Amino acid sequence: MTAVRRPAFLPTSRGDLFTLDFLPAGNVAAADLTVVVVPSFAEEMNRSRRCCVLLAERLATIGCRTTLFDFSGTGDSHGDFAAARLQDWRADLRDVAAHARATGARRLVLLGVRFGALLAAEAAVAADAEALVLWQPAPEGAVVVSQFRRLAAAAKLVGKKIDTAATEAETASLPEIAGYSFSQSLADDLAELHLSQSLAACQQPSAWFEMTTRAEQGLSPAAVRVLKSLAATRSTRIVERSIIGPAFWSTTEITVSDALIAATVEFVVDAPHQVTGSHAHG
Repeated sequence: MTAVRRPAFLPTSRGDLFTLDFLPAGNVAAADLTVVVVPSFAEEMNRSRRCCVLLAERLATIGCRTTLFDFSGTGDSHGDFAAARLQDWRADLRDVAAHARATGARRLVLLGVRFGALLAAEAAVAADAEALVLWQPAPEGAVVVSQFRRLAAAAKLVGKKIDTAATEAETASLPEIAGYSFSQSLADDLAELHLSQSLAACQQPSAWFEMTTRAEQGLSPAAVRVLKSLAATRSTRIVERSIIGPAFWSTTEITVSDALIAATVEFVVDAPHQVTGSHAHG
């Protein structure tokens, strides 16, 4: 069974959102499970797109629909990134999830990539998601902003020794970063986002997948801190797994992880049964 690609523009009160559905070719109407991929943004969105597409194609082979979309002001959706606000991106995700429900999704899984993991976790309860998947999640919105500041500093100081404190101060006004005009208003918005808080309020079965270069490395310290903080608040399990492979969201060349895709498909298939326990290690 191969995937049928169906690009579209979803009308919203804020303008049109670009969406790309991947549906099972054999029986589109039978795809009652939809996975909505919540992207990162800027270069991370562009570099991770291929991995998301391959996941969507794989899910189609087992009868699932996958919806990819671009946030307002990014990709092929309406708007200007310089004017982007978090409230609009939250509304974008609500509209995409509602559209999935209105077009046949009886079951919904949210998959967040990097920054998108913050919004996916926040939206899981209101969207009545069956499960939540996090790919290399950013633990806080402020971390996302700091990473882009460092990217800007590195771009300016190629070949020079970087003074982290000095370059972060220099880019505190958040100028154009990697071709995107990152506003201070958006940076302030992102500071509201904390993954630990969203996951504490979300009892859906969840998977936390991180990429690593060595088998013995395990999850990042930031991941360990967040997951430890959730030990007393979650009644449903979080599958934790570090996967050997490339940092596909940040590599110069487009890279993918077949192991990450396989682990995600396995979790999505098994999600309805993952209703007990606190944490499970992969």
